[in-house]
Amino acid sequence: MTICKLSVRLHPIFLVVIVIVLVLPLGAAFYRYYYTQNYDYILEAPCDPVKEVCYTRDCAIVECPPNGLSNYKVFFVKAYNFVKCSDNSCAKECEAGLIACVSVPCGESENDDCTDINTN
Repeated sequence: MTICKLSVRLHPIFLVVIVIVLVLPLGAAFYRYYYTQNYDYILEAPCDPVKEVCYTRDCAIVECPPNGLSNYKVFFVKAYNFVKCSDNSCAKECEAGLIACVSVPCGESENDDCTDINTN
């Protein structure tokens, strides 16, 4: 009775391809998301419906997020700027122009619930 031993040798090119397929995407993701922090946060900040058009939600019907805002404004902030914010809304820094913020006006989507500045 003989037992055959199978010896598997991987070709060096195959190993290089495997390393490229696995390591390159992980390295690129690490560079983009951890090192350069090149992504956006979507933030909600308090909004005064008497002075401006705001997003609105009824917290009696819909569950409100932890910030508890029923009238709010929305904007994008780059992740590398978020560390400069004094609170999670970055409202003070955006209004003072200390960081770059991109405002998302209410009413751009037909599903937006907005306050009407004329009726308040």
